[in-house]
Amino acid sequence: MELGSRSRRRLLRKLAEKAVADFNLHKPRLRYLAEHTSVLFSVTDSHGRQYVLKIANPEDYSEKELLGGLSWLECLHELSAFPATKPLRTVSGSLCTTVTQCPDNGLTRKCMLFTWVPGVGLYHRLSKPNAYKWGRLLALMHQQSQKIKTSALTRQLPRYDKVFHWDEQVLLLEKDNELLPAKRTEVFRKAISRVSFAIKDLFKSGNSPIVLHGDLHPDNLKVFKGELYALDFADCMWGFPIQDLSIALTYIRERQNYRRLRTAFEEGYKSIQNWPEEKPGQIETFFMGRLIVIANALVKSKEHCENACETIHSRLARYETEFKKYLDRFP
Repeated sequence: MELGSRSRRRLLRKLAEKAVADFNLHKPRLRYLAEHTSVLFSVTDSHGRQYVLKIANPEDYSEKELLGGLSWLECLHELSAFPATKPLRTVSGSLCTTVTQCPDNGLTRKCMLFTWVPGVGLYHRLSKPNAYKWGRLLALMHQQSQKIKTSALTRQLPRYDKVFHWDEQVLLLEKDNELLPAKRTEVFRKAISRVSFAIKDLFKSGNSPIVLHGDLHPDNLKVFKGELYALDFADCMWGFPIQDLSIALTYIRERQNYRRLRTAFEEGYKSIQNWPEEKPGQIETFFMGRLIVIANALVKSKEHCENACETIHSRLARYETEFKKYLDRFP
């Protein structure tokens, strides 16, 4: 959809209004919030109750992935009063609604409505006590996931059973790529091989995979009255707890107080169930796995980001340095 930002915003608002009409809300008022991989609108009904409307980007999420994650989140709430946003069903009973703005502009989107979670993002309140609660919340999620009876929807969720579980691999497939010179390519190949082996090791262990959140970093958590609440269940997938907590911790690995936060996170996790790291460096291995997935997305997006090539180059150079340190530390 090649439109100016104002025209696009107006079009998205009209689409949001059509989507909200499919839910049982009285005189809803909409306010644009943000756009990341999805577009978010705040929705307030005539009673002052607040919700979040999420307009998914079809290039990032398939219908199976969206419905699978929503179904699993709904099951979490049915099993217990789980501290997370909650999906609402449409008047017809669906977990999401499909809206087409008009036939000629090709704008068709999957839209979902969630209960509003007040509070501040965890990144702004990342202390040892909150890191403890973060680890505890993720362990509780894993514990509940083991109890949930799978549905046809959740069984369709993707599996974290390969390195490039998110997008099709483009990384290292192009020859003479200015972003990946020969030495960097070799470092990336070694890191990919190490992560691939670690994933195969998990799936050969004989243990059963569970549904993971898949993206529980601090931006997907809110702190309200001393408690943590989980958001954004769009990246749910089948895998093992070590993969999920590694994804979560990847985003704080460069903080100066990382060791203190990780220790508190681990203590919180252990207050619910056993810490899943079975060998030294296993968490760091899956850090590399997450960075490889991000690097793959960056290289894939290069054709859409002509002015961002230098930024992508610097990011890949940083990852190269980090991969080298990892390979030296865990030979």
